[in-house]
Parts: sequence; C-alpha cells; structure tokens
Amino acid sequence: MEAVLLRVDLEEVEFFKANPNDIIKTIKEIDNPRVLQMDKSWDGITYLLTGEGLNESNTHPLRHLFTSINEPLVRETKYLPTGIQVLYPDEVQNLSDALHQALLIDPLIVYDAQKMSDLGIYPNFWLQDVEEDLPSYLMDYLEELGNFYFAAAQDGESILIVMY
Repeated sequence: MEAVLLRVDLEEVEFFKANPNDIIKTIKEIDNPRVLQMDKSWDGITYLLTGEGLNESNTHPLRHLFTSINEPLVRETKYLPTGIQVLYPDEVQNLSDALHQALLIDPLIVYDAQKMSDLGIYPNFWLQDVEEDLPSYLMDYLEELGNFYFAAAQDGESILIVMY
C-alpha cells in the first residue's frame, strides 16, 4: 500500500469530500508540486519518528503524519481502501512543528532492521536482500515529508492523506 499526500485549501477539502473519485486523478499527476508520493515508506518513517509502526496502539503525535485524528473525509471505497483522511491547517502546523523538532536528532539512530521486521513494519522487507539502501530510502522520503509539511503549514493549507 502506498501513501500519497495532497496539499489543499479548505475549498478543495469540500470539493474532494463531494467528489472523492477525482482525487485519484489529482494524486497521479506526476508534476504536481502539491502532491507527495511516499511510496511504501510511510510505516518505516513512522517507526523512525515514534519507535512504532502506524497502528492503533501508537499514541505518539507524529503517527498522525499519515493518518488523521479526525473522522475520515471520505470512508473507504473500492478505489480508496482507506478512504480520504484530512488534516486541517492548525493540525498541519502542529505536525510540521513537531516534525521539525524530531528531525533535530538523526532519526536513523533508531533504525533497527531486526526490530522493524519483528514489529511487522510495512512493507516488511527490512531483512531481505534488496538492492536499495533502506536507511537512505527512508531518509530521502523523510526529508521530502518535512519540506512538504513545512510548505503546507507556511501556506495555511490542509493535507489530504490517501493510501492505496
């Protein structure tokens, strides 16, 4: 499952609430600077920042980078298995500030492939022999995530979260 984030204003939040299928076309726009494709990095990043994966028992505030504290904007559908989550501007600002503070310390300090595998951190390939440098993979996406949240907070935007 891949995570995609979309920066929107409040008018667009209402548009996508009324027209949820339009979000698929929007998030697939490769050159859209308001879209952040996170690939399958979301659970690994959540682990680096909170020490746990994105699960119900994780109470760390930064778990909400990929899941809202609000009711889903749109419940799950055939094409949106987790629905559409929304973070409003004040929540985006709070998460941006918390993420900035968390990144003052190198998140790779907690990188532990064995523990990540034991916890079932998605996509659970941490111990497999893969060509990609997994810590760098996570850090590249984490840097993009920090910039994305900072820009959304600075512009007073909401963020829609889609996983599919």
